[in-house]
Amino acid sequence: MFPDDPQGGYPHKSLSNAREEAERLWNLRSQGLDPRAERRRLIEQKQREEEAARLEEARRLNVRQLFDRWRDTELQPRLRADGKRTGRKDGGQYVFEQFTRHVFPTIEETALENLRKTDLLAVLDAQVSAGKLRTANVLLTDLKQMLDERARGERDFVLIDVREPIEWEIATIEGAELIPKGEFLDGSALEKLPNDKQIVLHCKVGGRSAEVLAVLHGAGFSDAVHVGGGINAWSLQVDPDTPYY
Repeated sequence: MFPDDPQGGYPHKSLSNAREEAERLWNLRSQGLDPRAERRRLIEQKQREEEAARLEEARRLNVRQLFDRWRDTELQPRLRADGKRTGRKDGGQYVFEQFTRHVFPTIEETALENLRKTDLLAVLDAQVSAGKLRTANVLLTDLKQMLDERARGERDFVLIDVREPIEWEIATIEGAELIPKGEFLDGSALEKLPNDKQIVLHCKVGGRSAEVLAVLHGAGFSDAVHVGGGINAWSLQVDPDTPYY
């Protein structure tokens, strides 16, 4: 009779309590409401409120706090009930060292609600510019895994694919827009670009997008960036379903 109360039976509930609950259910039926449907509605409403509270708490975290939580929960080595091991053998020590060197100096105190994908790309691009492609790829994988916990669902930049149409047919990153490199070199692409969003470029491995980046910087798009490693790095490190070619 008291399905949502863990102490919903005798001796925790009295006959008077049962009568009051029966009267409440009768009143619901008198109003044309199904008590079972109403109970489901209240449960779903409570779940939505709890999820909203969880998301609000997550938004108040900064990058370092999120990392600490991720390390304490997901990176610790554990043996699951099915016998499979999860986490990392070192408990996340190597990841911690990499983040301390390459991520925290730039965005450690950045609140998650203010964090933009372009902030992350800037961290990765610094490693690519220094010739540390393996470090960039490792950071890309770890950052994505960590941030999967709090997907924002916001698109605060425009992703431009500067490859050729035949390559676009082979593989694409969801949400990208195709504008081949040649259109930037002859200037025709500039009128297609928004002025109110940051431009993020990618190609196959990073060479062509770097060329286009120089064009954009020269045209006044000073905050434009490009993705080191291109779509092939995306295929290897982020989305294995994206064809590698």
